[in-house]
Amino acid sequence: MSFGSQTLTFVTLVGTGTYDDYGAEITTETEVPVEGCRHRPLSAAEATEAFGQTARQVWKSTCPPEAAAVAAKSTGRIKVGGQVFHIIGGATPFEDMAAPFKVTIMSELFPE
Repeated sequence: MSFGSQTLTFVTLVGTGTYDDYGAEITTETEVPVEGCRHRPLSAAEATEAFGQTARQVWKSTCPPEAAAVAAKSTGRIKVGGQVFHIIGGATPFEDMAAPFKVTIMSELFPE
């Protein structure tokens, strides 16, 4: 099932078991593309309803229930058309007759 024409690349940070001088684990990025997604900014009304009176632009992605989309966590990122977005909260799967049919993910532009 397709929800749009965009391909989102889900970026997951995977620990290597090696630590730097400050005790932080060194991670590597794993990228998995998911086709058939729709990625759009929330309207001001939607963002206010979901997050209260905040000064941030939140984006909503609707994707097929591919493993990478279902497993998305707040430690991950999404790449869309050359831009990087930080995932907020993780994936929200939706079920129809006990089988997932879509996943929605909230994100915001990743500060570089």
